Amino acid sequence: MSALTSRRSADEKVAVLVAQGAIIDGSESRSAVGGDSLAQLIRSAREDERIKAVVLRIDSPGGSAWASEVIRRELELTREAGKPVVASMSSVAASGGYWIATGADEIWASPASLTGSIGIFALLPNFAEPLERLGITVDGVATAPLAGAFDPRRPLDAEAAKALQLGIEHGYKRFLETVANARDMSIAEVETIARGRVWTGESASKLGLVDELGGLDAAVRAAATRAGLTRYETVWPEAEIGPGQRLLQRLISVAAPDAGSAASPLGRLVDSLQQNANELLRWNDPRHLYTHCLCEAS
Repeated sequence: MSALTSRRSADEKVAVLVAQGAIIDGSESRSAVGGDSLAQLIRSAREDERIKAVVLRIDSPGGSAWASEVIRRELELTREAGKPVVASMSSVAASGGYWIATGADEIWASPASLTGSIGIFALLPNFAEPLERLGITVDGVATAPLAGAFDPRRPLDAEAAKALQLGIEHGYKRFLETVANARDMSIAEVETIARGRVWTGESASKLGLVDELGGLDAAVRAAATRAGLTRYETVWPEAEIGPGQRLLQRLISVAAPDAGSAASPLGRLVDSLQQNANELLRWNDPRHLYTHCLCEAS
């Protein structure tokens, strides 16, 4: 019988939590993983006495480094509380997707999963040039050398760029240390397979980044075995949508153009602007540091 088939046991459950999409800071949005909302979901599973083990199903190219660490830490706390955690990779679990996987006791992947991509970069929006073309300039009075240095309306200050580079180097070192501690490897060993290189699940298994090859079914059974369960029910908890989020979704649905207007030039323009705006909102790390694999599964 499949491990995903519900079993009649109200007291013993394995929770499967899904992390699908880019990882963003804050609460989840459409097709994205919110660091705070997923962390809360993990916390709820940890505090639920009926849930004996957690499986995190990852299908993510990564995103915010800050949010990735928030999620990983909650998984670590769950393990420390005595509940086994198993990470199960779908088609992509790279960069931030791999970062959060390191919080698990075991990492499972399919042979064709894309993973690894241990690296970090900074992304800072800058609109100085387009504003200059429009004849718009910005002025002001600063109270400190770096006050307003990251204002997107101004060119990036040289000293601010140096500070950003230091953040990148620190973040990369932190990523290497996180992987080394999780995989029982030295930092030097991790470095040889890091620097943003992407591996298939099969290759990652040989390199020590993945424990076992197999699908979600096998990962659920592994989590149940770690928890000492012979009969259990598999549950799929989902984050609750608060009143504020419900209102926002309602406003978006009302304001969005209907299917008929989308065919018009104006409708297509509005759709394009909305898609671009949604994409920009995903890059919201508070420190502008990202562990994001710019790769897609074929």
